[in-house]
Amino acid sequence: MKKNIYSLLVAVLGMMTFAACTEDAGTTPGSDSQATVTLYQYTAEDPYDSDCDVRVRIAANSATTEAYALAETVTEKEQRVAQLGAEGYNDYVVANGEKLSDIHGASIQDKVFTGLKGENVITVVAVGGGSKKAAETQFTGISWTDVATGTYTFSVAPIQTIYKAQVTTTLQYCDSEPSSYRFKNLFGSGKHLKFTKTNSTYDDGGAVCRVAAQETPLTYGSYGTISVRDVAAWQNDDNYLDCALYDDGSFYAWVQYFVAAGNLGHGYDEFVPNE
Repeated sequence: MKKNIYSLLVAVLGMMTFAACTEDAGTTPGSDSQATVTLYQYTAEDPYDSDCDVRVRIAANSATTEAYALAETVTEKEQRVAQLGAEGYNDYVVANGEKLSDIHGASIQDKVFTGLKGENVITVVAVGGGSKKAAETQFTGISWTDVATGTYTFSVAPIQTIYKAQVTTTLQYCDSEPSSYRFKNLFGSGKHLKFTKTNSTYDDGGAVCRVAAQETPLTYGSYGTISVRDVAAWQNDDNYLDCALYDDGSFYAWVQYFVAAGNLGHGYDEFVPNE
Protein backbone atom coordinates (compact mmCIF):
# COMPACT_ATOMS: atom_id res chain seq x y z
CA MET A 1 0.00 0.00 0.00
CA LYS A 2 2.77 2.39 0.96
CA LYS A 3 4.61 1.47 -2.24
CA ASN A 4 1.54 2.27 -4.32
CA ILE A 5 1.07 5.63 -2.56
CA TYR A 6 4.73 6.47 -3.09
CA SER A 7 4.50 5.62 -6.80
CA LEU A 8 1.39 7.78 -7.15
CA LEU A 9 3.09 10.66 -5.34
CA VAL A 10 6.13 10.45 -7.64
CA ALA A 11 3.86 10.49 -10.68
CA VAL A 12 1.94 13.53 -9.41
CA LEU A 13 5.14 15.41 -8.58
CA GLY A 14 6.45 14.61 -12.04
CA MET A 15 3.31 16.06 -13.62
CA MET A 16 3.56 19.17 -11.44
CA THR A 17 7.20 19.66 -12.39
CA PHE A 18 6.40 19.31 -16.07
CA ALA A 19 3.51 21.75 -15.82
CA ALA A 20 5.63 24.29 -13.93
CA CYS A 21 8.39 24.13 -16.50
CA THR A 22 5.91 24.62 -19.31
CA GLU A 23 4.15 27.57 -17.60
CA ASP A 24 7.36 29.38 -16.69
CA ALA A 25 9.00 29.14 -20.09
CA GLY A 26 10.34 32.53 -21.06
CA THR A 27 9.85 34.12 -17.64
CA THR A 28 13.37 33.55 -16.40
CA PRO A 29 15.50 36.65 -17.04
CA GLY A 30 17.25 36.34 -20.37
CA SER A 31 14.96 33.57 -21.63
CA ASP A 32 11.97 35.52 -22.98
CA SER A 33 10.57 33.82 -26.03
CA GLN A 34 8.91 36.81 -27.74
CA ALA A 35 9.87 40.47 -28.01
CA THR A 36 7.55 42.56 -25.85
CA VAL A 37 7.37 46.12 -24.54
CA THR A 38 5.20 47.51 -21.75
CA LEU A 39 4.22 51.19 -21.71
CA TYR A 40 3.72 53.42 -18.67
CA GLN A 41 2.33 56.96 -19.05
CA TYR A 42 3.41 59.89 -16.87
CA THR A 43 2.82 63.63 -16.73
CA ALA A 44 5.41 65.59 -18.71
CA GLU A 45 7.23 67.90 -16.31
CA ASP A 46 9.18 71.12 -16.86
CA PRO A 47 10.02 72.42 -19.37
CA TYR A 48 7.24 70.56 -21.18
CA ASP A 49 3.58 71.54 -21.47
CA SER A 50 1.55 68.78 -19.81
CA ASP A 51 -1.55 69.83 -21.78
CA CYS A 52 -0.09 68.57 -25.05
CA ASP A 53 3.10 66.71 -24.07
CA VAL A 54 3.30 63.32 -22.37
CA ARG A 55 6.13 61.19 -21.00
CA VAL A 56 6.03 57.47 -21.75
CA ARG A 57 8.28 54.85 -20.17
CA ILE A 58 9.04 51.91 -22.45
CA ALA A 59 10.11 48.70 -20.70
CA ALA A 60 11.39 45.95 -22.99
CA ASN A 61 12.04 42.30 -22.23
CA SER A 62 15.20 40.34 -23.01
CA ALA A 63 13.93 39.10 -26.37
CA THR A 64 13.59 42.65 -27.71
CA THR A 65 16.51 43.64 -29.91
CA GLU A 66 15.06 47.03 -30.93
CA ALA A 67 11.85 49.06 -30.71
CA TYR A 68 10.16 51.84 -32.69
CA ALA A 69 7.67 54.48 -31.52
CA LEU A 70 5.05 56.43 -33.42
CA ALA A 71 2.46 58.95 -32.21
CA GLU A 72 -0.55 59.84 -34.35
CA THR A 73 -4.22 60.61 -33.96
CA VAL A 74 -6.61 57.79 -33.15
CA THR A 75 -8.36 58.35 -36.50
CA GLU A 76 -5.09 58.12 -38.43
CA LYS A 77 -4.17 54.85 -36.74
CA GLU A 78 -7.59 53.34 -37.27
CA GLN A 79 -7.42 54.16 -40.98
CA ARG A 80 -3.94 52.69 -41.35
CA VAL A 81 -4.84 49.48 -39.50
CA ALA A 82 -7.97 49.10 -41.65
CA GLN A 83 -5.83 49.48 -44.76
CA LEU A 84 -2.72 47.54 -43.73
CA GLY A 85 -3.94 45.09 -41.11
CA ALA A 86 -2.34 44.65 -37.68
CA GLU A 87 0.89 43.11 -38.96
CA GLY A 88 1.16 45.60 -41.79
CA TYR A 89 0.70 48.44 -39.31
CA ASN A 90 3.54 47.07 -37.18
CA ASP A 91 5.73 47.19 -40.29
CA TYR A 92 4.57 50.76 -40.89
CA VAL A 93 5.63 51.82 -37.36
CA VAL A 94 9.04 50.23 -37.82
CA ALA A 95 9.48 51.99 -41.17
CA ASN A 96 8.13 55.40 -40.14
CA GLY A 97 8.50 55.57 -36.38
CA GLU A 98 11.46 56.66 -34.27
CA LYS A 99 13.94 54.00 -33.24
CA LEU A 100 14.39 54.02 -29.47
CA SER A 101 18.12 54.23 -29.00
CA ASP A 102 18.21 52.85 -25.44
CA ILE A 103 16.09 49.78 -26.10
CA HIS A 104 18.12 46.61 -26.61
CA GLY A 105 17.39 43.49 -24.60
CA ALA A 106 15.92 43.93 -21.14
CA SER A 107 15.97 47.73 -20.98
CA ILE A 108 14.00 50.88 -20.18
CA GLN A 109 13.75 54.22 -21.96
CA ASP A 110 11.69 57.32 -21.21
CA LYS A 111 10.49 59.39 -24.15
CA VAL A 112 8.46 62.62 -24.21
CA PHE A 113 6.00 63.01 -27.08
CA THR A 114 5.26 66.69 -27.72
CA GLY A 115 2.67 68.81 -29.47
CA LEU A 116 -0.12 66.23 -29.35
CA LYS A 117 -3.56 67.67 -30.07
CA GLY A 118 -6.88 65.89 -29.65
CA GLU A 119 -7.19 62.11 -29.27
CA ASN A 120 -3.82 60.47 -29.86
CA VAL A 121 -2.41 56.98 -29.67
CA ILE A 122 1.25 56.16 -29.13
CA THR A 123 2.33 52.82 -30.54
CA VAL A 124 5.62 51.10 -29.77
CA VAL A 125 6.60 48.00 -31.74
CA ALA A 126 9.09 45.57 -30.21
CA VAL A 127 11.28 43.68 -32.68
CA GLY A 128 13.18 40.49 -31.94
CA GLY A 129 13.39 36.81 -32.76
CA GLY A 130 11.93 37.34 -36.20
CA SER A 131 8.69 38.85 -34.86
CA LYS A 132 7.11 42.21 -34.16
CA LYS A 133 4.73 42.94 -31.30
CA ALA A 134 2.96 46.24 -30.61
CA ALA A 135 1.89 48.00 -27.42
CA GLU A 136 -0.03 51.27 -27.24
CA THR A 137 -1.18 54.01 -24.89
CA GLN A 138 -3.64 56.84 -25.55
CA PHE A 139 -3.32 60.51 -24.67
CA THR A 140 -5.74 63.41 -25.14
CA GLY A 141 -3.87 66.59 -25.97
CA ILE A 142 -5.39 69.97 -25.21
CA SER A 143 -4.60 72.54 -27.89
CA TRP A 144 -4.67 76.31 -27.45
CA THR A 145 -5.08 79.23 -29.85
CA ASP A 146 -3.24 82.52 -29.34
CA VAL A 147 -5.33 85.62 -28.69
CA ALA A 148 -2.69 88.23 -27.92
CA THR A 149 0.85 88.63 -26.62
CA GLY A 150 1.50 91.36 -24.09
CA THR A 151 2.54 92.30 -20.57
CA TYR A 152 1.07 90.85 -17.39
CA THR A 153 1.52 92.96 -14.24
CA PHE A 154 1.31 91.43 -10.76
CA SER A 155 -0.36 93.50 -8.06
CA VAL A 156 0.85 91.85 -4.86
CA ALA A 157 4.20 92.89 -3.39
CA PRO A 158 5.38 89.40 -2.33
CA ILE A 159 4.94 88.15 -5.89
CA GLN A 160 6.82 91.13 -7.27
CA THR A 161 9.65 90.50 -4.80
CA ILE A 162 9.84 86.72 -5.07
CA TYR A 163 9.18 86.52 -8.79
CA LYS A 164 8.69 89.55 -11.06
CA ALA A 165 6.57 92.67 -11.26
CA GLN A 166 5.82 92.13 -14.96
CA VAL A 167 6.02 89.20 -17.38
CA THR A 168 5.66 88.97 -21.15
CA THR A 169 3.09 86.27 -21.85
CA THR A 170 0.55 85.07 -24.41
CA LEU A 171 -3.18 84.93 -23.78
CA GLN A 172 -4.73 81.78 -25.26
CA TYR A 173 -8.09 80.04 -25.34
CA CYS A 174 -8.71 76.28 -25.35
CA ASP A 175 -9.76 74.92 -28.74
CA SER A 176 -11.99 72.21 -27.27
CA GLU A 177 -13.46 74.49 -24.58
CA PRO A 178 -13.46 78.12 -25.81
CA SER A 179 -14.55 79.53 -22.45
CA SER A 180 -11.28 78.33 -20.89
CA TYR A 181 -8.29 80.68 -21.13
CA ARG A 182 -4.73 80.76 -19.91
CA PHE A 183 -1.69 83.01 -19.76
CA LYS A 184 0.97 80.73 -21.20
CA ASN A 185 4.14 80.23 -19.15
CA LEU A 186 3.18 83.10 -16.85
CA PHE A 187 5.06 81.56 -13.93
CA GLY A 188 7.79 79.93 -16.02
CA SER A 189 8.00 77.22 -18.66
CA GLY A 190 4.94 74.99 -18.52
CA LYS A 191 3.41 76.97 -15.64
CA HIS A 192 0.28 78.80 -16.70
CA LEU A 193 -2.43 80.88 -15.08
CA LYS A 194 -5.87 79.63 -16.11
CA PHE A 195 -9.23 81.36 -15.91
CA THR A 196 -12.76 80.95 -17.27
CA LYS A 197 -14.86 83.43 -19.23
CA THR A 198 -18.57 83.41 -18.33
CA ASN A 199 -21.55 84.42 -20.46
CA SER A 200 -22.12 87.57 -18.40
CA THR A 201 -20.73 91.01 -19.21
CA TYR A 202 -20.03 94.23 -17.31
CA ASP A 203 -21.54 97.56 -18.35
CA ASP A 204 -18.36 98.47 -20.25
CA GLY A 205 -18.58 95.32 -22.39
CA GLY A 206 -15.96 93.25 -20.57
CA ALA A 207 -16.78 89.57 -20.14
CA VAL A 208 -17.06 88.47 -16.52
CA CYS A 209 -14.33 85.94 -15.67
CA ARG A 210 -13.42 83.65 -12.81
CA VAL A 211 -9.98 82.64 -11.55
CA ALA A 212 -10.40 79.35 -9.72
CA ALA A 213 -7.96 78.53 -6.92
CA GLN A 214 -4.75 77.10 -8.38
CA GLU A 215 -1.19 76.52 -7.27
CA THR A 216 1.75 78.38 -8.71
CA PRO A 217 5.34 77.05 -8.80
CA LEU A 218 6.34 79.87 -6.41
CA THR A 219 7.03 79.35 -2.71
CA TYR A 220 6.99 81.78 0.21
CA GLY A 221 9.85 80.90 2.54
CA SER A 222 8.99 78.04 4.89
CA TYR A 223 5.27 78.58 4.29
CA GLY A 224 5.38 76.57 1.09
CA THR A 225 3.51 76.83 -2.18
CA ILE A 226 1.82 80.07 -3.22
CA SER A 227 -1.66 79.77 -4.73
CA VAL A 228 -3.91 82.31 -6.43
CA ARG A 229 -7.68 82.80 -6.80
CA ASP A 230 -10.12 85.60 -7.43
CA VAL A 231 -11.35 87.51 -4.39
CA ALA A 232 -14.89 86.17 -4.85
CA ALA A 233 -13.59 82.62 -4.48
CA TRP A 234 -11.58 83.70 -1.43
CA GLN A 235 -14.62 85.32 0.23
CA ASN A 236 -17.07 82.75 -1.17
CA ASP A 237 -19.22 85.71 -2.28
CA ASP A 238 -19.84 86.77 -5.90
CA ASN A 239 -20.34 90.36 -4.77
CA TYR A 240 -16.54 90.47 -4.73
CA LEU A 241 -16.14 89.13 -8.28
CA ASP A 242 -14.30 91.70 -10.40
CA CYS A 243 -12.43 90.05 -13.27
CA ALA A 244 -12.94 91.03 -16.92
CA LEU A 245 -11.73 90.10 -20.40
CA TYR A 246 -12.19 92.47 -23.36
CA ASP A 247 -12.39 91.80 -27.10
CA ASP A 248 -8.88 93.17 -27.70
CA GLY A 249 -7.44 90.73 -25.15
CA SER A 250 -7.13 93.23 -22.30
CA PHE A 251 -7.72 91.62 -18.93
CA TYR A 252 -7.83 92.48 -15.27
CA ALA A 253 -8.58 90.36 -12.22
CA TRP A 254 -9.07 91.16 -8.56
CA VAL A 255 -7.10 88.27 -7.10
CA GLN A 256 -5.67 87.03 -3.83
CA TYR A 257 -2.33 85.28 -3.41
CA PHE A 258 -2.10 82.96 -0.44
CA VAL A 259 -0.31 80.06 1.25
CA ALA A 260 -1.73 77.35 3.48
CA ALA A 261 -1.06 79.50 6.54
CA GLY A 262 -2.98 82.50 5.19
CA ASN A 263 -3.21 85.58 3.01
CA LEU A 264 -0.24 87.16 1.19
CA GLY A 265 -2.21 90.05 -0.24
CA HIS A 266 -4.79 90.93 -2.88
CA GLY A 267 -5.06 93.43 -5.72
CA TYR A 268 -5.75 93.93 -9.42
CA ASP A 269 -3.51 91.95 -11.76
CA GLU A 270 -3.61 93.29 -15.32
CA PHE A 271 -2.75 92.14 -18.82
CA VAL A 272 -2.18 94.67 -21.61
CA PRO A 273 -1.76 93.36 -25.17
CA ASN A 274 0.98 94.66 -27.39
CA GLU A 275 -0.16 97.27 -29.87
